[in-house]
Amino acid sequence: MAANESTDVEQIASKAFPLRLYHRTRPSAVVTNKEEKAQLLSQGFTTRYLHEEYPVMLYHETRKVKEHGHTLVPASKIVNNADEEEALGSGWSREHPGVTYIDNAGSEEIGEKHVKFLQSKGFRVGTIEDAQVYFSQLNDDMQEEFLQQVEDWDETNLPVESKISKPVVKAKRKKSKPAEEDEE
Repeated sequence: MAANESTDVEQIASKAFPLRLYHRTRPSAVVTNKEEKAQLLSQGFTTRYLHEEYPVMLYHETRKVKEHGHTLVPASKIVNNADEEEALGSGWSREHPGVTYIDNAGSEEIGEKHVKFLQSKGFRVGTIEDAQVYFSQLNDDMQEEFLQQVEDWDETNLPVESKISKPVVKAKRKKSKPAEEDEE
């Protein structure tokens, strides 16, 4: 590619608005016209991407939050500048300390009644193991509520499954192609 070809491409790209401009020490800015662009370029902004330190995600080294019922993830916060990062105090890091998986405590209580309950509510649960997986994904409060709902549930009021046979699907006939007429 010739030198002036890349210049042409850069010129075309630089004419598009809105346009994000970057600065070495200040947050990026979006300009919507040539005048704003010229003003910011004179203040040290550039059209080339420059890495910005903020916003950044910080993770707490010891605090964990339960997620999906069986995973403990580090508590996290997004900070927008160095002052916010400093205000959090010690114990926060940019390094992710990792995820902890916990046992599915309480899932051994799950039985056939729980499977029937979930099925009656429209869940596609076919086995006790499926019900245990569902249970393990609930947070602590929801697990307690689920167990209480199943305990209070009267399974004798289940709708009777109908024994209607599946509808017969007729095979579609392929349309025959019209015979080509012989050329005379």
